Amino acid sequence: NGGADAALFSIGSNGKLVFLTAPVFDPEGTNEYVVVIEAEDAAGNITTMTVTITVTDATDPVINGPTGTDPTDERTIPEGTTDVYNFTADETVTWSVAGGAHAGLFHMTAGGTLAFLTAPVYDPQGTNQYVVVSEAEDGAGNVTAMTITVTGVDTAEGALDRAREEIEEI
Repeated sequence: NGGADAALFSIGSNGKLVFLTAPVFDPEGTNEYVVVIEAEDAAGNITTMTVTITVTDATDPVINGPTGTDPTDERTIPEGTTDVYNFTADETVTWSVAGGAHAGLFHMTAGGTLAFLTAPVYDPQGTNQYVVVSEAEDGAGNVTAMTITVTGVDTAEGALDRAREEIEEI
């Protein structure tokens, strides 16, 4: 019947109020729409109700990892390195380590950097692979996760240090 945003809505024969065109959440806008609904019964009695519809953010953030936005990714780093990757997102998010077999070895900074708590040392007999899940949560509670397999590789300096240790043991 009326209201500031009445032209954006229709009421179907079933009595449902619907947008004529689906709204898009505007992070800079109010995202509120006001309409006045009028109902009349068979006896001609009329009542009105002012309704405010609030559109919320229902879109998960997009995480950009080492090779793009795939939910699983890989990263290779030299032994002795703590920083793994600086993730970005398409909106403001809170970063966290959300799981993975080796989650306890990692942390994430507020700026999106995934890092080892302590730099790993290459193990010539080990797999040197670590699995961790990074998560981004936007202000509306929408969450996106990315599983990263981090592989530590031997460096010349690390190999020399291990050779020296073996010689000292002899």
